[in-house]
Amino acid sequence: MRPIYHHKESRVTGHLFITLIAYHLVHTIRYQLKTKGMHYSWQSIRDLMSSQRRITLSMRTKEEEQIHLRMTSRAEAHQQRIYEALGIASDPIGNRKMSIENAKTKSVVPTGS
Repeated sequence: MRPIYHHKESRVTGHLFITLIAYHLVHTIRYQLKTKGMHYSWQSIRDLMSSQRRITLSMRTKEEEQIHLRMTSRAEAHQQRIYEALGIASDPIGNRKMSIENAKTKSVVPTGS
């Protein structure tokens, strides 16, 4: 990790606040998993969950309508067990569709690289 340099006190405070929230989130996730008999390090959890993706498919219709579909890949068995232990759905956001009529600009979709 590299050091974080902030020149304003409000940014230092904001950075510390976000760091503290992240720490509590990680601790809560690990604690909940431990109560279900899953003793994973944070790195192990990240590695296990890393193959599930949220993807965007963009296309243009004949009528020049731009359509964006957001989908989540299916959770693998080990991921599903983690979701169940945490009491959350494997796809809490669900699929989403957004359309833009008479689109004139080309949509840029991040590839994740």
